[in-house]
Amino acid sequence: MKREEMLTDELRERGARVLQALANPLRLGIMQALAERSLSCSELQALLNCPQPTLSLQLKLLVEQGLVATSKEG
Repeated sequence: MKREEMLTDELRERGARVLQALANPLRLGIMQALAERSLSCSELQALLNCPQPTLSLQLKLLVEQGLVATSKEG
């Protein structure tokens, strides 16, 4: 397999993983909220009316795909 084909395959696989990560209404809501400004987990939880364990799981998936970055404050 040529390098260009491998790169194309890798890009397609990456694109599929990103689309899969976004194929969830809650994760889309998280992305939409974070596109406007940085929010804490508690702010996201209140904004999206979502239980903390559910939010944590969805954030973990977005972080694993490199779509959301984390920071610790306080």
